[in-house]
Amino acid sequence: MLRCMRIILAIFVLLIAFPATAGPVTLRTTDGLRLKADWMAPANKKKGVMVALHMFQNDRHAWRSLMMTAKKKGLGMLAVDLRGHGESKRHKNNDLSKRVVARDPALFMAMHKDVDAALKFLKRKRIHPSRVVLVGASVGCSVALHYAATHPKIRAGVLLSPGTNYLGIPSLQHITQWGNRPLLMVAPVDEVEKGARPLFSAMLDRTHSIVLAVPQEKVHGTHMFGKVPRLEMRLVEWVQLRVDEALKKATKPKSKKRPTQRK
Repeated sequence: MLRCMRIILAIFVLLIAFPATAGPVTLRTTDGLRLKADWMAPANKKKGVMVALHMFQNDRHAWRSLMMTAKKKGLGMLAVDLRGHGESKRHKNNDLSKRVVARDPALFMAMHKDVDAALKFLKRKRIHPSRVVLVGASVGCSVALHYAATHPKIRAGVLLSPGTNYLGIPSLQHITQWGNRPLLMVAPVDEVEKGARPLFSAMLDRTHSIVLAVPQEKVHGTHMFGKVPRLEMRLVEWVQLRVDEALKKATKPKSKKRPTQRK
């Protein structure tokens, strides 16, 4: 009887932890890895989609509260277990989690391929990159910047506790390729000068970029959820505003140039 009660409780926890429309999917990378992810489709074609990239030695479940908030607003979300993490630890007979523990720079420098696999999945779902916002936490920020450096169609980015050189990924270099796309960097006050501020200074165009220093301390990356009031809702609202701007720009009729009259 007690065992049955525990099983029922576990099922109940899972049901409230994830939106009913979210489900596990498998992503395939160009170098042959199979990654696990949770996919929640957007409510309609005008809603944004977040690709969520977790922290070091974490997994896709760290985004539960953000996914629940996104569902309330109709946004889509693809939360990925990066290579070596969560249910993406193994490749054939190799345990990639050992390379994670060893902080192997080559493994982390290859994670941009995981983002590429996520975007290919979204392409099959007919979701254009202009509706996609990369959301990273800690080293996930670095992975997002690495991918976006060579993929300018990505609409915007949200970085929680970004760093300048997490695990060998040169984010100070990658952020110079961000251009004028919207970027929101959020960090606790005791971290902002170590990561977000130097990255902001390295940007060549800061027109649409913001650094938000929250007053809470020792709340790194996704640990800010539940500690910083309304953070999840503020992120979701910011993401949708950026997507709305992109859609408005895409549907705006182009003005025709009048032919110049010869005197």
